Amino acid sequence: RERVVKASRDITSNSKKVIFQVHRMSKDNREEVLKKAEKYLVAVTEQYVARLIKELAGTDFWKLRRAYSP
Repeated sequence: RERVVKASRDITSNSKKVIFQVHRMSKDNREEVLKKAEKYLVAVTEQYVARLIKELAGTDFWKLRRAYSP
């Protein structure tokens, strides 16, 4: 359960980083900000979501339903 909670927190943290990066965008630094935001987004999808999927594979949904949130 703790591994699922940790993965969920990592996903939330990196998703917030993506949002904050996009909020910092201006005409001058658009490309740089988009590259950083894309880096965080790739980390979320490839590392953390994949880890969460592996943890949840083959488990009972009701057992871990409160350990993560959409």
